[in-house]
Amino acid sequence: MADPMMLLEIEERLYADRTGELRKSMLDQLLKLQNALNTRRRLLNDRRSYLEIQAALQAVTAAITVMRTVFVDRR
Repeated sequence: MADPMMLLEIEERLYADRTGELRKSMLDQLLKLQNALNTRRRLLNDRRSYLEIQAALQAVTAAITVMRTVFVDRR
């Protein structure tokens, strides 16, 4: 699990991001990760790997939803 202080630092940086560049960069990375996980999920996996991929995909999808709704352009 992520360090709570690191998560707080990321949140503070996102709120301080007036240009939206950090948000855009993070969202782009999350979308690439989502695509990679979707591709990996379609491959032949054992049950445990499939469940781990599915859990990671759900977490990434939730993060994308948060990035799209909470950290909006405030210019």
